[in-house]
Amino acid sequence: LDANDGISRAEALWKWYHGPTLLSSLRAVAQESRLAAEDGDPDSPEGTRFSVVDVTRRPALGDAAVTGTVLEGSIAPADKLLVLPMGELVSVKSVDIGGQSSEHAQLAKKGDYAVTLGVTFLQPGVDTSLLVSGTVLCDPQRPAPVANTLRAQIVTMSALARPIVQGQTGIIYISAAQESATISKLIELVTPRKGAAQDSAVKSRPRMLVKNQSAIVEISVVRPMVAETYKALKSLGRFLFRAQGVTIAVGIILEVKTSALDI
Repeated sequence: LDANDGISRAEALWKWYHGPTLLSSLRAVAQESRLAAEDGDPDSPEGTRFSVVDVTRRPALGDAAVTGTVLEGSIAPADKLLVLPMGELVSVKSVDIGGQSSEHAQLAKKGDYAVTLGVTFLQPGVDTSLLVSGTVLCDPQRPAPVANTLRAQIVTMSALARPIVQGQTGIIYISAAQESATISKLIELVTPRKGAAQDSAVKSRPRMLVKNQSAIVEISVVRPMVAETYKALKSLGRFLFRAQGVTIAVGIILEVKTSALDI
């Protein structure tokens, strides 16, 4: 089969086929998949979630300018959002996506990062210093859970120098937020260390965790923080647990015990 044969066969096909080429069809499918992944689902049970990474004071943009990532849903100018865990409502004055102002980018969607929102508090006299990195902006009708206790499955790291026991303190990191925390209960061992007895006493209430083990634990935070179950929203449902500057465990959140806020 030479090049001329290929050309003649293609010309024969063109006489009766007038549809898209295979390459253009593949490109269209890829484009639709990308847009579907970026679009926030307005009917998502989680609603809008925006993780704040940085806060600056720019009077031209409102009470504050917050920069971060749209984890879920979408945000447009004039939207009303609930700031958690502080529990105040803000109005979005402007949306800037990677330097593109809201005149050209009217909508920030799920997956957009380096998004800056100019926001104004609806209630006068709010202490704007409480709006800090780690704050989450969300849909007031479907607010994010604000937790004081988490039930989680963790995996201990090989860098763990001393066993984890009940009462282990450290810092928990969820998305851009961090908070002092305590592993208040060792509930169940998921994968006992090699050579350990496999009876129920070892699994149900382990006395300690060593490196490279998985367990169900309860974690209490000093101050309430926004958290979701991993099943509901992965980006707010996974965490690092660090102690003395070392990551000693990573985990996913199985259950959130919420803290009552006066909103």
